[in-house]
Amino acid sequence: MKKGLLVIAVLLSAMGSFAQPFQFQKSGNLNIWGMATDSDIEGDDFLNNSSSATISNMRWEATNVTIPAGWQFYICDPGACQTPGTQNANFPLPTGNSLFSFHFMPNNIAGSGSMTVVVFDNNNPSVSITKTINVKAAGLSAHDVSKSFINIYPNPASDWISVSLSKDIQEATIEMYNLLGRKVKSDKMVGSNDHHVMNIEDLAKGNYIIRVTPKGQNPITKSIQKY
Repeated sequence: MKKGLLVIAVLLSAMGSFAQPFQFQKSGNLNIWGMATDSDIEGDDFLNNSSSATISNMRWEATNVTIPAGWQFYICDPGACQTPGTQNANFPLPTGNSLFSFHFMPNNIAGSGSMTVVVFDNNNPSVSITKTINVKAAGLSAHDVSKSFINIYPNPASDWISVSLSKDIQEATIEMYNLLGRKVKSDKMVGSNDHHVMNIEDLAKGNYIIRVTPKGQNPITKSIQKY
């Protein structure tokens, strides 16, 4: 009996050693939307490395890319933002959460698209995760333009940014994340007829994600650069 228990313990230990150490934070598909007039429709997730060390030889591959003619896309992995049209790249994955974002540029063309991204460790390709991203760029309905309008100025910025929304949005939460997925600033915006200024002088140089969540609506995300 003791010998049998020992064998089970060894098997469980071996299975644990092969447990997948990386996973997207959000489960299921990622659905994002915007306007055809948007310069960049962005969706973001966080890739978590649950091990105690950086996984140095990760890779992602974009497959089944279906977007309207005239659109472009690019992906920002934990290593870098890739050039538009790049469909695979290697990157290091530090321990903890790292931002992984998907960007579509509709270029004033209404429509919808999707892609599937597979992420795996080059040293063990059989262990992988898959994320499907669906995106929609709405046409130039005046109501939709008003609903989704967000402007961040200046970009790039050094000391401060001004965030403004459409006049029909009276309350929103503003959150700012670094590329490791850590929230670095948070604020409330009330009375959006004007604009809201955030001081970013204390932040390190680099790229950040601004997530604005109007009350009762889905969040809107934009990327900015601090120099």
